[in-house]
Amino acid sequence: MENKQFFYENLETVLTYMEPSCRFNLALKIPSIRKAEKDVPLHIDRLELYDNRLVINKTEYCMRVWRKCQSNVGLYNGEVDDDLGKYGSKINVDETIEPGDIKLGDRGSVLSSRWPNYECPEQRAEWLQHDCPMYSLPCKKRYSLPCQHFIRLYVIRNIPMVRCTKSIARSTSMYQFPYASMKIYQLMKRLLTIFFGNRRGEWTVGTMSFKNNVLRWPVHTRKPIVREFDIGEYTKLKMNILNSIINLCVPLNNLQMTVPSSHDRIADHPMFLHADHVTISNQPTEDVFSDLFSFQAHTVVIANPPSTHFFDFESALFVFMEEIRPIGVRWSILTYAKKDLTILRLPDVFDVLGKSSE
Repeated sequence: MENKQFFYENLETVLTYMEPSCRFNLALKIPSIRKAEKDVPLHIDRLELYDNRLVINKTEYCMRVWRKCQSNVGLYNGEVDDDLGKYGSKINVDETIEPGDIKLGDRGSVLSSRWPNYECPEQRAEWLQHDCPMYSLPCKKRYSLPCQHFIRLYVIRNIPMVRCTKSIARSTSMYQFPYASMKIYQLMKRLLTIFFGNRRGEWTVGTMSFKNNVLRWPVHTRKPIVREFDIGEYTKLKMNILNSIINLCVPLNNLQMTVPSSHDRIADHPMFLHADHVTISNQPTEDVFSDLFSFQAHTVVIANPPSTHFFDFESALFVFMEEIRPIGVRWSILTYAKKDLTILRLPDVFDVLGKSSE
């Protein structure tokens, strides 16, 4: 009994300090250590979630579909990034929603250069009518041949940052499955459940970001403690679901986002006060800039303006002096070059403000 306890404690120590991807792979191959793997603490430096990619530290899991259509209907034959129907067309994302999934947006992540202009049935009918005079039976049979699909999982290791493109990096393993038994969204759900589902031990993430349309989050799992969170483009939906994903017992060091020029206007949210810093990683327009005064936060950081030449500090002062702002919010504007504040014509600023108030 003592030997078993000693072995279990040593196993916990080894797993705690093991690189996450190696730890997950080891638990897959050795079922007897899976309970210990779920119990011991887990730390991940970087976790990025996409519709067909998953990045954990320096390991990327990339899922793609190999499409080869028997009929020449103009569809791209080769690897594509989205799930496909029987005849090679991209399927509706609403058809892929499973229990626990959270839909984050409606924007497609597919590149237009990889898809034809007739992905909808109406355009396909126009194509058939143009290429098949009178809809002859042989022609309709030729264009109704099903496509051959395979799903490919690329595991790319030991790379600091990588995009899943046609040119796969070195140190890569590729696994191929029949598409009839596994889709991209199902494989993504399975991977996230294997890695993070039913986790009982505390787990922390240094930087977490999701840039996907649907979050395939495990149904049963312990919420991670996240230090920095990048939600991508701001939407009310993304802000509302953070509470169901991360552990709010520990405040965020940084909540990063880009503010859209259209769609949802940025508004106050309790999550802003839960973060030490709220970082706007793009340059907001003047209208959106005034929206930032509507919410309570500890520190608001405006990052990555194109240059001090394009970012008009005098206009920014106008906005700060004219708009009513919450008390206690600290503002920080990051630039690529130092700005000599003595050249700002402050008397002119006050003069203009005085005239506008009259």
